[in-house]
Amino acid sequence: MRGDSGQMLGKCGMMGGMTHPVESLHSHTSLSDGDLSHKEAFEHCENLGYGVLAFTDHDSLPGDDVLQYLETLRGKNTKWIMGIEFTSGAPSDLDGAGDGSVHIVGLFTDPTNEELREHCRKTQLARVVRIEEMCAKLNEIGYKIDKDKVLARATGLSVGLPHLVAELNLDPKNRDRTRELMENWRVDAQSEPKLARLYYRAMQRDEEQHPYSLFFNNAKYIEDVHAKLNYKVDLDESVRLIRNAGGIGILAHYFYLAKDMLTFPHLETLLREKRLDGMEIRYGKPKGYDNTRFENDRNRIKEIVHETGALATGGADAHSKEDFERFATNKTFSGETIGMTAEILRLRPDISTRWSSLL
Repeated sequence: MRGDSGQMLGKCGMMGGMTHPVESLHSHTSLSDGDLSHKEAFEHCENLGYGVLAFTDHDSLPGDDVLQYLETLRGKNTKWIMGIEFTSGAPSDLDGAGDGSVHIVGLFTDPTNEELREHCRKTQLARVVRIEEMCAKLNEIGYKIDKDKVLARATGLSVGLPHLVAELNLDPKNRDRTRELMENWRVDAQSEPKLARLYYRAMQRDEEQHPYSLFFNNAKYIEDVHAKLNYKVDLDESVRLIRNAGGIGILAHYFYLAKDMLTFPHLETLLREKRLDGMEIRYGKPKGYDNTRFENDRNRIKEIVHETGALATGGADAHSKEDFERFATNKTFSGETIGMTAEILRLRPDISTRWSSLL
């Protein structure tokens, strides 16, 4: 354990002429649904002047080859942190959550922890089964999608909804079918206030994101396409697994996933009871979302984190070069991440930095 890690980061955090580098404590590689390898992501962030880059792939941990490569990066100005992003069930005591999901980011996790690796293996298998079931359901309602092509898009360990949606949008006939269903939704929304609210939110997103609103969000228009994972642990078990592997458990991107299930009072309870270590206060804003609503929610989250003494984290939630670039260059948006890791380690000197290059 290194209680002085934050101090070291402050000394090492200057690069490329930038005295205040931004940080991304939430990023993805081709191990799950990102476009870049660990090497490509690190080198790109180094060129962009990032201070810290956390690798947080969906339900996936890197193998020995990646870990050996990361060891060679110690001493670089850009620092890396090992992490993970859990696809988690809701808190078990939350009424009405059904099969809804939240995402829990683990930071400083030990990627060799066997219990964590076994959890990832089970989740990865469940993800394959779920993709197969959802492709079958989509074909039943007028789409044409080949499950094998979706699975082939996942070059890493974890296949997910981005792979499915990308394959779905490839066929113009599928895009036409999506437009038909969105029109059905528009008509239904005229007489049902709840559907009207959801439709308004959906129409703020880019067209290629409409399948998420139709089928895959916690609150969606068509209920019977999104298949359940046949293996998924709840929030408390997710955090336990992360902590058991030496990490901290953070609720990710509240606005566009957890918002449909967790109220602000519930969030406050989870943080006060130490069932979560913190929340993301800055994350990549989804394309097309209303900025006022997004910022209002984010400001309330910041207040809750401050009031409860929880950890504040954030990052690009990057899946591509362009995501990293947008985040790094928009300092109005990403500036809040400057010094974030140092502050986490100041507040939590018990955190081991073994699985990072902060040593």
